[in-house]
Amino acid sequence: MKNICLGLTLSAAISASVTAATFNVPANFAGDTNCPLDKWIQANYAALHNWDSNTIIFPAGTFYTHGIKQGYNWNVQGSREGTTTLKIADNCMPAIGGEVFTLDDGPPRSPNFYHTSYFYARDLTLDCNFSQQKGLGCPSAVGGLNVSCQRKIRVERVTVINSGSIGREGFPILVRSKSRPELADQIVVSECRVPNYTGINRGDQSGYCTAISVVTRDPYWDTSSNTNAPYGRSSRAALIQSNVIGVATTPGVWFKGVGAGASFSENVTFSHNTIEHCEVGFGFDTGRNVGIRIENNRVTAISGMKIGSPNSAASFERYLIASNVFELYPPMLPGQSSFGVGLAGYVSDSEIVGNQFHYNSNKGVCHGVYSCLAFSPIAAPYHAGQNNRITVRNNTFTPKGRFANMLSKKGGSKVFGNNKNPTLVDR
Repeated sequence: MKNICLGLTLSAAISASVTAATFNVPANFAGDTNCPLDKWIQANYAALHNWDSNTIIFPAGTFYTHGIKQGYNWNVQGSREGTTTLKIADNCMPAIGGEVFTLDDGPPRSPNFYHTSYFYARDLTLDCNFSQQKGLGCPSAVGGLNVSCQRKIRVERVTVINSGSIGREGFPILVRSKSRPELADQIVVSECRVPNYTGINRGDQSGYCTAISVVTRDPYWDTSSNTNAPYGRSSRAALIQSNVIGVATTPGVWFKGVGAGASFSENVTFSHNTIEHCEVGFGFDTGRNVGIRIENNRVTAISGMKIGSPNSAASFERYLIASNVFELYPPMLPGQSSFGVGLAGYVSDSEIVGNQFHYNSNKGVCHGVYSCLAFSPIAAPYHAGQNNRITVRNNTFTPKGRFANMLSKKGGSKVFGNNKNPTLVDR
C-alpha cells in the first residue's frame, strides 16, 4: 500500500504497480470557508480514482465544501466519531445534486460499471446546512450521503445534521445497489444518526424525508422490481442496524417524515434501531419489496409502519415484523389516522409476531394491525382487498380498548394469541 500526503503533487508519487493508496487530508484545510478541500479533490481527481482501493483520512475539524462527488472504491474515515465534520459552506448552493457527499460509479454499461466498486464511510458528521441554502435557489432537497455503486457499501458511525427539503421527499442517507441481479451485494448502515430534518411545504406538496433509505435491486437491470414476476435467487442483502433517528422530545414536536425504509429491495434487515418521535417509523411504498425483516426495533411515532401503496401494482412479500416496541401517538391533523402496522397495498406471505403496541392517548383509537384495503377497496384500484396469507400472532395491544384491528379474510390470513385479535372481514 502506498501512503501519500495530500499536500503533495500526487502524480509524482504514483507507481503503476500500486493498487491501493492512502491519502491524508491536510489539517490546515479545516475551518477554511473557501473550500480548499474541493479544489484539492478536483486537482488530484485522477490520482484519487486510480487504485482498486483508496483510503481518504480526515483529521479532526470542520471541512467546508460545495458538495463532494467521487467515483468508486473510496474508504473515507474521520478522526473519530463526532470530531470530523464535512459541511456545505454558507451562501453556496451544493454543486452536486444536493448532497454533502455523492458517490456514483457511472451509469449502467459505462466503462466504470463493471469495476468491483465499493464505498466505505465511518466516523463522519455531514452538515447539510439547509437553513443557509433554502433561500439561495438551492436544490429542493439537501441530504448528507447518496451512495450508488456496484457491490459493497458500508456506512458506520455517520451523523447527518441540518438536512431538509422543500415540497418533496428528501433522503439524509440513501444507499443503492447498481449491480446486475446475479451479482452479490453487501450493504451495511450501522450506528448512524439523523437527529433533525427540516421539511417545508410548497403549495400542496409536503416536504418530508425518509431518513435512511435502501435500494438493493436496481430497476434498470431488474425489471421484475416493477412487476409481480418472481425474483431469481440472490445473495445480495442489506443490514440496517443500531441507528438512531429523530430526537427524544415532547409529544407534539415530530421529526417530519419516515425513520427508515426500503424500495425495490430484497433481503433487507432492520434491527435494533431507535426511531424517536417520527411521523412514521418504517415506510415501504415504492417498488417491489421481498424478504424484509423488521426485528427488535424501538419506535416512537404517530404510525409505527406502513407497507404498500394503494396506487401501485407492485407487491410486498415475505415481511417478518417481530419483537418490536411501538409507542404510538394520535395524529397531529384532523382526518389523519394512527397505525401500528398499516397494510395499504398488495402485501402477502408475511408475519407480525411478538410485538408490543402501546397507544399513548385516552381519546380516539389507533389502527393497530390494519388492512386499509379491508375498509376502503375503492382506494386501491390495482388489488383491492388483497392482503393474502398474513399471520398475526402473540402481539400485545395496550390499552386494548383503544385499538381497532382489521384484516381481510379472503386471502387466508390467520390471527391468534394476541390480547386483541384483528377482526377478519369478508373483503
